[in-house]
Amino acid sequence: MPAHLRLSPLGGLLLLLLFGAPSPAFSADEGIRVVGTRVSSGQPDRIARSEALLGAADSYRTGMTVRRVLADGTDYTYTGKLVAAPSPGGSFSCPYQLAGQPETCVLATELVEHLSQKGPAQEDLKLEGRILEVDGIRCIVLTAYQPGKA
Repeated sequence: MPAHLRLSPLGGLLLLLLFGAPSPAFSADEGIRVVGTRVSSGQPDRIARSEALLGAADSYRTGMTVRRVLADGTDYTYTGKLVAAPSPGGSFSCPYQLAGQPETCVLATELVEHLSQKGPAQEDLKLEGRILEVDGIRCIVLTAYQPGKA
């Protein structure tokens, strides 16, 4: 490498100070951002990778449904509990539904996968996302969640 392109340790430190370090609360891998108690996704269209969440559903169809809800759905907020959902009989993955609302389906995205690791049924959550009826089921794509009734 030519000498004029090499970066000295002092130069590297200066660049770090000028442009800052990446936020430790952001995972570029999953696109998940944590600010205080609010957890959000920079890429809400990415489907879950866990086979436990996807089940026998078609991951391609789940991804297409997620993108459709994000594009054509309306903003939606909900405060309450999530409960495990029985399979809706469709070909997309629906691991959770809103408590007391069996006609809903929270689609399996990376944010839902992140939430499932925390045990969502154990506490009230404030959910943000988009909702759209697809094949007679009210499908929800989460864009953020926060524990409690904030």
